[in-house]
Parts: sequence; C-alpha cells; structure tokens
Amino acid sequence: MKSKIIKLAALVLAVIVPLYFTCSGNPSEPIEQQPPTMPPLSSMAMDFQFMETSVAESQAKSNWLWAAGQVALWSTALTVTLAVPVAAFAESFNHVPVLLPDGRWLWSYNFNLGPLQYTAELYGKVRLEGLRWDMFITQHGLYADFHWFTGVSNLTATDGFWLMNVRPLEPTPFLQIDWQRDSDDQNIEIKYTTVVPGDEKGSYIYQAFNQQLPYTGLYDIYRASSDNLVEIRWNRDTLQGRIKDPQHFEDDAWHCWDSHLDNSECE
Repeated sequence: MKSKIIKLAALVLAVIVPLYFTCSGNPSEPIEQQPPTMPPLSSMAMDFQFMETSVAESQAKSNWLWAAGQVALWSTALTVTLAVPVAAFAESFNHVPVLLPDGRWLWSYNFNLGPLQYTAELYGKVRLEGLRWDMFITQHGLYADFHWFTGVSNLTATDGFWLMNVRPLEPTPFLQIDWQRDSDDQNIEIKYTTVVPGDEKGSYIYQAFNQQLPYTGLYDIYRASSDNLVEIRWNRDTLQGRIKDPQHFEDDAWHCWDSHLDNSECE
C-alpha cells in the first residue's frame, strides 16, 4: 500500500510541476492574470445593411420595400438611442484594461461622438456563472458616471445579454439585447426586446446570419400591441428574399423578390 501511495504522489508531481513552471518560469513570481475575453461589438450593434440599398419607390419592388421599411423603423429609433453606449463600447477595444484590487478589470478612456466629449469606464468581473459587465459614462459638463448598461457573457464570449438604460435623465431599463454566436462568427444571432411597461413591452426584432442556403439572413419583427409577426428571409449575396406579414398582406403567404429586388413568384 505504501509503495502505491508513493507512486501516486510521484505521478501527481510529474503533472503539476511542469504546468507550474510553464505558467511561470520563476516560482517566486506571481502568475500574470490575463483580462477576460470581451463580447464582440456585434453582440450589441445589429447589422442593418439589409435596408441600406438605395432604390427608387416602385410598385415592382413593393415586397422588398415593405421589408426594408419594417427594418428601418427599428434601425432609425435605435441608432439614435444607442449612439452613445455603442460608441463607448466600440472604443473599449482600443484600450488595455487594468486589474483592480477587488478583482474587477477596468477599461478607462475618453472618446468623442461628433463634437461631444465623453469619458467611459467599463468594468468586467469574472464570476462563477461567467462575466459581469458594467459601463459608466460621463459627458463633460452635463452628467457623471451614468450607469448606461450592464451585461453578462460566458467566458468564451459566445453567449450573453445586455440591459440598456434609456438616458441620464431617464435611468430606467428599456431594452434587452440577447446575443449568441459561434467561435468563427459563421452563425450570429442578436435580439432587441423592449422591456418598458406598456402596450409595446415584449416587442422585438431578431436577426440571424448563417450559412443555410438559400436564405443566409433573417429578421423576425414582432409588435406586441398588434400581436403581429413579420418574417423576413433573404440571401446576403444575391439579395433575393421573401417576407411574410399577415397584417399588411392580409394572408399567411410568403411574398418574394428577386436579385434585382423586383417582386417575383415564390417557389
């Protein structure tokens, strides 16, 4: 029995000691901690390129124009509302964080949005269930340390959510952003859901990119007040696609367009 214990102890040391010296060449030096992996910008900012194609109003393109219009309603509202927090988060990737005594990582930096100057402090904390993120923003001369959003992500930055407050004068949650992606960004999902109490609570726009032909992109747009779901599917390379909107078209059928964005028969 004694010989077995000695052999087991030797085996454990043989595994642990090389790992220790691999992490630190000098045993007296503390192992340097690495900052956590940050969620990508695509976890917060939805890609609205779908509706950026410029075409003249035409009945021949009415299906695509209606689809683009539904996306534009969300894009217009959110581009303005999320401008400051998205710009603050985007700038964080250009800076190196410091480790605070309480175990949190801090990204602290200044940034401009147009002529306006801001200071941002992004905190990241490793927890058992993943990472906790908190963004505080100061606009010089107007407000200080506004807690603009919080978030949670897993350690590999492939899944998580953000909870956005409206603005410094209205510090209440209004939007939850759920996101998911694979490690090589071949499949990306992001969903904006309104959380403000009222008729539109639960309304959302959901976007997904994948490699599943013929439609590699999709939007689902739900309006709670009318209980109406708009479904949009399109090919991001050829631009051909289809839309289903029971309220607008007064049916449950798909309405399609071709690669020239002209209305077409659905296969």
